[in-house]
Amino acid sequence: MIKGLAITDLIELAAPPKLGRPFEPGVEALLAPTARALATARGRHAETVIVIPEFPGPFGVPDLVVLLAAGAAVERRVRASILPITTQTDAAIVASLSAYRPRTSRWVAEQVGATERDLATTFSRLEGTGAIRRFRRGYVRHEALQPLGRLFAYETKVRDWRRGLHQAAGYGAWADHSTLVLGSVPRSTNDVATEARRMHVGLVIGKRWRVRPRIQLPRRPMRFWASEMAFAAFVARSQPFGEGEVRQSRAVREDPLRLIELEVAK
Repeated sequence: MIKGLAITDLIELAAPPKLGRPFEPGVEALLAPTARALATARGRHAETVIVIPEFPGPFGVPDLVVLLAAGAAVERRVRASILPITTQTDAAIVASLSAYRPRTSRWVAEQVGATERDLATTFSRLEGTGAIRRFRRGYVRHEALQPLGRLFAYETKVRDWRRGLHQAAGYGAWADHSTLVLGSVPRSTNDVATEARRMHVGLVIGKRWRVRPRIQLPRRPMRFWASEMAFAAFVARSQPFGEGEVRQSRAVREDPLRLIELEVAK
């Protein structure tokens, strides 16, 4: 059971000791202004900001992920006392369900791309955890199980911008937007910017925005899966559940992307 965790305006989680890889040399300092700007900002509908370094997402491990969430949504998720749903099939099943309108197991199986027989054990297990429940002739999900907010992913590179762009673009499958932060100005700056726009990736070079990221909502099953993995990191690295460091800071009521732009441009 998950309980006893206070929700705060800003939660900065420490990196796990043996997961992912550290920031490349010199880039952590470059990314700090961007991270700080996001971490101390709240969107119009965000009450809780969770900053997660070296985030093990559904696909890939970004150097940094920021979750802008409604505080009530995070609090409801904590109080639901349901462990994080971190497998793709489980997340797809839960995401396909409504909190109030029942769906048959056959309908869910069609959405997930499986058979009722294949999912029978999974349905039973999810029902046992409280994630879903039988209602009339179908299933509904727990009302707290939904995407908690917007996820922004950041990849950092000293060089090798092509690899960085492809990694950042991959995060777009589950993040609301992704950005590449380069530690040095490449010779072909225009080429990098052109490719970033084509791949719908934000781009920061030399502490300045070159391409602004665009919000692109991934498919709901993927958004929910990523949200649950962020919640899992929150649970594992936050006191009292883990050894991660939690620091609080005063949040400001400004548009987070505008704050990043101002901060990075300094």
